Amino acid sequence: MADQLRRGMGANSIRARTAALRMFFRFLKFGGLIQYDPMAAISHRKVPRRLPRVLTVEEVESLINASRDPFERAVIEVMYATGVRVSELVSIKLENIILPEHMILIENGKGRKDRWALYGRAAALAITKYQEWRPPESGYLFESPARNGCLSRDRRRADNIWWVAYYPADGRQRKISLGRDSALRFPSEVEARREFERLVANMPEGHRPRAPRPAGPYSPRTIYSLVARLAVRAGGKGVHPHAFRRAMACHMLAHGADIRHVQELLGHNTVVTTQIYTTLTDEKLREIHVKYHPHAGGSDAAKKDD
Repeated sequence: MADQLRRGMGANSIRARTAALRMFFRFLKFGGLIQYDPMAAISHRKVPRRLPRVLTVEEVESLINASRDPFERAVIEVMYATGVRVSELVSIKLENIILPEHMILIENGKGRKDRWALYGRAAALAITKYQEWRPPESGYLFESPARNGCLSRDRRRADNIWWVAYYPADGRQRKISLGRDSALRFPSEVEARREFERLVANMPEGHRPRAPRPAGPYSPRTIYSLVARLAVRAGGKGVHPHAFRRAMACHMLAHGADIRHVQELLGHNTVVTTQIYTTLTDEKLREIHVKYHPHAGGSDAAKKDD
């Protein structure tokens, strides 16, 4: 451990290695291979507390403005407005949204508890535009559309009369070109789809597309990927869905919200869990103290006394 410290290894890495050795020797003693545990006298190395960075209001707005369609914008607006976890976000049902009162019932949240989440006008407008852009089919707010195969024009042709169909079959992605090797041309997607279905009906059993996937809720991984794309567009990196939950809590506390109210909105069991966000807002409190306290050096009265 001393050698690792001299080489500049971080405290977290040393603690992880020590924990691995501790479990290894515990395993040896449990199996009767050793009589004494040499790690019993080695104490846990304290890890310095590291506070995560909080997105500023400007950074959140930049991420929202980086969205390119109503789906991306609605996801970010709802996460920032409500502070829900990503697992709770993808489980929101339309029947649990009360649009006139800007309320969402979060069912079976962490700890299998139900709670109400609130949102404002910006999130309400984003939800409305998203539902108009992609009407829901399975009853979830954010749902993946049904997958029946992807059909797109072949951009290598100027007349765009060739089509390419991508579909899952036999455990991998397959592709068919429509209209390339025949005199048939398909000016519309409907005609190309009809030709694709005709070809599928004559395919061998192992090469046929799998059963279409019905519409359903997005996976948390999809939301993680979406946030990562928006972060790149906005000129940043390292942003994940939980950052919006943290930003929502810190921004509310910084603007005077009661910590008990924030606790209820986040769904924490105790206020102790919510107190981490008060630590994250200490910098704002420090600025206010320096600016307004007579003896902090920021007010005119303090300057006159000096």
